[in-house]
Amino acid sequence: MIQFERIQGGNSSQFTEMLSLYKAAFPPEERRSSGDLQQEILRSEHFHANLIVENDNSTGLFNYWAFDRFYYIEHFAVFPQLRGKKIGERCLQHFKEVVGESPVILEVEMPNSFEAGRRIEFYKRAGFRIIDRNYLQPSYRPGGNMIPMLLMSDMPHYVNRHFAPIKQRIYHDVYHFEEGRRSYR
Repeated sequence: MIQFERIQGGNSSQFTEMLSLYKAAFPPEERRSSGDLQQEILRSEHFHANLIVENDNSTGLFNYWAFDRFYYIEHFAVFPQLRGKKIGERCLQHFKEVVGESPVILEVEMPNSFEAGRRIEFYKRAGFRIIDRNYLQPSYRPGGNMIPMLLMSDMPHYVNRHFAPIKQRIYHDVYHFEEGRRSYR
């Protein structure tokens, strides 16, 4: 059975294990520094950094934000040696059961590579749809470039109806970015 083991701080073996996969699975421009990740874990009640655990074994990481009206999956990866065993599928199904009727939103890379296309198809099979809106992921670092991405959701009609406040919440809370000023707080 899939479970999420929440990481409470940056000085634990769980954090070290999660950080190793985090650095391997995501390029530097699509992730926080380890210090910023530790800080986010400690300061934000909305942020949940988790190891995915199945049958007492760590199988991946699942970091998400719990907001009032939606959930935002920031990073999700399965250890390479365990891929292809439907762990990701079971993990998303478990998460959707946990959050109930709340919309779930995530970012994916533009389908400019085989791997990016595979990820999009994976999420489509899990019931997510692409939100047909222009979206740029703010950089995790001041002065970095914004990256064209796609948003996907299991409730695309809700996201389309509330796109501006959802985007503003993600920019403000997740990236600490103020869009109107094009600056970081």
